[in-house]
Amino acid sequence: MTRANLVRHIRREFAEFGKLTPANLDLDTVKNTVVYAYREKRVDGCKPADDADMLLVQWGPTDDNKAFELDFTRQLTESKRGDDDSIHHISVVVRYPLTPGLKKIKPGNRWLERPDPGATDKFSASLERTAVYKQCQMTDFRKIEITTDRAG
Repeated sequence: MTRANLVRHIRREFAEFGKLTPANLDLDTVKNTVVYAYREKRVDGCKPADDADMLLVQWGPTDDNKAFELDFTRQLTESKRGDDDSIHHISVVVRYPLTPGLKKIKPGNRWLERPDPGATDKFSASLERTAVYKQCQMTDFRKIEITTDRAG
């Protein structure tokens, strides 16, 4: 699969997310969909063994300190190039109001570097046990965005 095809696939997978509300979409569905795509969909020229296909989950308040984001980012690096222009990000960002509970959460991140089922299952389970995940589950999100960009 090419990077462009993966972007199209992820946009299709998440096309409805932007239209959904907390009443009919939960954080587990977002996480499970992102992790499944990482585990099952490979991108030509981006080998996980070369650290060229990884999943990053990061969280914290927005720069303006008006919201809180839980960001699932697939980082793809064209293995043959290795410069910043060869690094692509595909992100699903879940934005929450900055509640008192979320204000207490320190910014952080976790990387998943292998798409095999054992690693993805362990990653999902460990993420679910974090304070940030539990707090986000108790908070209705405001918006879900899908973005793509280059690091360079």
